[in-house]
Amino acid sequence: MYIKDLYQKKLAQPEFLRLVAGLINYPEILHQNVITGMEATVMGVIQEYSEHERVCIIKKLEDFIIDERNQVSSSNYSSRLHLIFMVAKYYGRVKEYEKTINICDIGISICDNNKVYYLLEYLTYYKALAMYRLGMDLEYRKPLMTCASTVLLRNEEAQLRRFEGYFFKDLGIDFQEFVNDFLSQRKK
Repeated sequence: MYIKDLYQKKLAQPEFLRLVAGLINYPEILHQNVITGMEATVMGVIQEYSEHERVCIIKKLEDFIIDERNQVSSSNYSSRLHLIFMVAKYYGRVKEYEKTINICDIGISICDNNKVYYLLEYLTYYKALAMYRLGMDLEYRKPLMTCASTVLLRNEEAQLRRFEGYFFKDLGIDFQEFVNDFLSQRKK
């Protein structure tokens, strides 16, 4: 409800953040050893809209993601994967590529182990991009192909165009050429 009000300009961002923070007793919650999946999700919303709070929340979310002992109950796959996506995206933006790779690997493992594909294209893309930025010239191609395969499997034109843009802008790669080259290399 609060997000809808924010987007409809019924709530100013500072008021939005105050109301959302009140849902989980933020910032006091940062001192708790254990949090619930819902509390983690609400912290994810706060960090998305507040640069000032972002670093401390990301660290708490990273602890939540990495060590399940920090969780009261396991969150559902989509909530947990969304948190992983947000943390990986943050670490990529601040050029902490090793952390990006490690966080993405957790999400990719959840997808693989549970046969879910929610956000898999983003997790594999962020991993590939981080590997590319670290100079892992051959290794980045495998997660990038997983990304491309997931995008193609979804068969959504808008998403295909979005990722074609990412490939070209971030890597200087034509999406279709990459897929064709990757597959032709496997045949050899």
